[in-house]
Amino acid sequence: MDDILEETEIVRIILRVLGQPKPPFAPIGDDVAMMSYGNKSLVMKTDMFVGSTDLPPGMNLFHAARKTVVMCVSDFAAKGIRPTAAMISLGLKRPIHKNDIVQLAKGFRAAAKEFGLSIIGGDTNESNDLVIDCAMFGFGRRPILRSGAKPGDIVIVTGPFGYTSLGLHILLENPKTVTNSKLTAFERECKNLVLLPRPQLALGLALTKAKLLNASMDSSDGLALSLWELAERSNVEINIVRPPETEETRSYAEKYGLGLEEVVFHGGEEYEIVATLPPENWERARKIAQRLDSNLIPIGKVVKGSPTVRRITHDRSWTLEKRGWTHFSRHSADC
Repeated sequence: MDDILEETEIVRIILRVLGQPKPPFAPIGDDVAMMSYGNKSLVMKTDMFVGSTDLPPGMNLFHAARKTVVMCVSDFAAKGIRPTAAMISLGLKRPIHKNDIVQLAKGFRAAAKEFGLSIIGGDTNESNDLVIDCAMFGFGRRPILRSGAKPGDIVIVTGPFGYTSLGLHILLENPKTVTNSKLTAFERECKNLVLLPRPQLALGLALTKAKLLNASMDSSDGLALSLWELAERSNVEINIVRPPETEETRSYAEKYGLGLEEVVFHGGEEYEIVATLPPENWERARKIAQRLDSNLIPIGKVVKGSPTVRRITHDRSWTLEKRGWTHFSRHSADC
């Protein structure tokens, strides 16, 4: 049935009709688009924020504007490329209030300053929903692809997972009474990561400059989907032996009857990096993360085998379900 197509299938159909671009453009299918530009690569990314699906209770227009830029920055972080500039297009619902536009502009300005890029133009139009589209570009010598994972690699992430799933739960369950004074420190952190996500740009740039990673991608569609994407693109099996969860995440999930695996592996909106690196590079990578006051967590390993992702515990193993948060999915819930 046409009306139940999921995002990946929609992209697949469009790509089948259009075909892959020809050189100097790289094939479609990584976090960013790329083309050869002299002895460097021109790296491009576009991402869209839609009010009815991406704006949860508690998120204001400043947050939304900044987050739209973050969505692109996170993909640049995973490729190890510094973004240079962005263009912003707005679809705005009537009535259009001056203060709303000021808040959007302040969000764009804050993001541009935070990540050291310039907003150089864009477009505005009338729409039936709030739509913010960010198109970003930058230059780099060696973007880290999804397809480079090798047997023997360590699988790493740049932070614990599940916080944004729990933050969204906090915002949706009781949006009128959720104030910082009524939340624990952990709950405030979860909520703040939904409203003010922190992409791992500095760490991604440093790890790439040091040439430590074999494969890398952004995790915003969920950890499970990201791991499956690395496995399929690299034609390897990935074994997860240490999920990136915390005691606080486990306690909150248990308190509210939430499945821990669902929260950690199948949520989304975590703007972390999921990557692989040779074991001999681990100590250098750990020291770089420590110097930047960042996290780097080993969660598993890459092995020879058909493309799959398996959870391994001391007494059993199973295939990790291939799903996360994608638009048009039956598993994704509108905000």
